[in-house]
Amino acid sequence: MPPAREQNSAYDHTRGADLRKGIRLTFFNRQMECADFSIRSRTRNSLQMRKLGVVNECILKKTLEAGACIGKLETIMNSPTKSTSLQAYTLLLYRKAVHPEFFAIDSRRRIENGEIEAEAWIFRGGQVVRFQRDKMCVCEIVTDNPSALPERGLTKNMLCAGEHEHEETLSDNLTFMTAVQTETLADHLYVGTYREMMAHAKDNGSLSVQWNDTTTGKPNLSLIDLQRFRAEIHVQGWHLRSDCGLVLRTQSMFQLNDPAAKGAQRETR
Repeated sequence: MPPAREQNSAYDHTRGADLRKGIRLTFFNRQMECADFSIRSRTRNSLQMRKLGVVNECILKKTLEAGACIGKLETIMNSPTKSTSLQAYTLLLYRKAVHPEFFAIDSRRRIENGEIEAEAWIFRGGQVVRFQRDKMCVCEIVTDNPSALPERGLTKNMLCAGEHEHEETLSDNLTFMTAVQTETLADHLYVGTYREMMAHAKDNGSLSVQWNDTTTGKPNLSLIDLQRFRAEIHVQGWHLRSDCGLVLRTQSMFQLNDPAAKGAQRETR
C-alpha cells in the first residue's frame, strides 16, 4: 500500500505542476493578447490621427482657397468700374420746351417750313431739337447727363445704346418720328470717321462743336443737320466720342399730314 500512495503523490505533484504551467501559459497568452490589442489600438489610433490630420489640412487648404476667392471677388465688386459715354447716352422727349439754362449751348439754328418749325441747339456731346406747330410742341434731347434735366413734361426716356425707333401721333395731322443707333469703332476707324464728319460739317454748313477728350486727349465731335422737305422737317445728329470709339446717330422727322388724304384713306378702308 505505501508504494501505491507514493505513486499517487508523485502523480498529483506532476499534475499540479502541469496545471500551474498551464495557468502561467494562459496568463501569458492573455497578456500577449492584451499587448497585441494595445498595439493594434495604438496603430489604429495613429492611423486615424494621421487621416484626421490630412483631412484637417485639406479643410484648411480649401478654406484658405475659398477665402482667397472671396477676397478677389470682393475686390472686383468693390473696385470702381469704368463707365463710358455709350452707357450714359439717353434720348428724352418732352411735350414742352426745355429751358436753355440746362445746357452749355455752343450754337443754335431755327428753320420754318410752312406751318411747322424746328429749332436746334448743339453743345458738347449732345443736342436739343424743338419741333413746333402752333401750340403743339415736341422737344427731343440727346445727352450723356440725363439726371440734370427736369422730369416735368417728360414723355419718353430711352437709352441710346443699340438701335431704337419711336413714332408718336401728336394730332390728326401731325406726326413725330425718331430713330437712334450707335456703333463702337476701333481707333483707326474712329479717326477716319471723325475726319469724314468734319469734312461733311464744313461742306454742308452743319451746326458743329469739336473738343478734345480730357482723358484720352483725342478729338470728339457733335454736329446737327436740318433739312426741309414737303410738309416735313428732318433733323440728323451725329456724336463722336473718343473714350470708347462711339458713333451715335439720330434721325428725326416732324411731319404735317394732309387731313384730306387721311380722310380718303379711312373711306377706302
